[in-house]
Amino acid sequence: FVAWVGTYDDIVNGRDGKYRVKLLHHHGRTGDCGYPGVELLPDGTLVATTYVKYRDNKDQNSVVAVRFKLDELPKPEDK
Repeated sequence: FVAWVGTYDDIVNGRDGKYRVKLLHHHGRTGDCGYPGVELLPDGTLVATTYVKYRDNKDQNSVVAVRFKLDELPKPEDK
């Protein structure tokens, strides 16, 4: 489950955006990572919700929400 960081203009013009950040590891089928929803809260917190198989065992997918602010995420230059 990956967060894409960019602008609306990036989307309209088919550009890559600024960067991507992995939020959760998915142990299920490649590419099957749900239909995410993203909400921006008044304090700038983003809530990203999806279904994901977050354990490498027999458990099925779970609905998971991740809360973060953009300034809390690692940026490519931090690596």
